[in-house]
Amino acid sequence: MGAIPGANGVTFRVWAPHAENVYVIGNFNDWSKTSTPLASEMNGYWSTEVPGAKAGDEYLYSIHTPADWK
Repeated sequence: MGAIPGANGVTFRVWAPHAENVYVIGNFNDWSKTSTPLASEMNGYWSTEVPGAKAGDEYLYSIHTPADWK
């Protein structure tokens, strides 16, 4: 879980069981709120690999739930 550095970038993984959409936002994507979505792995887990991201990059997750849209 969290940010997992790899040979070609960083895999971001989070548990958000009530989410409808999850995005990772950071200095690697100019803090774009929607350019880097995570894919659902089922059972509440979400992940994506971000080529070019590296250890030490700042990031946060934007987690959207059904309550966000009311």
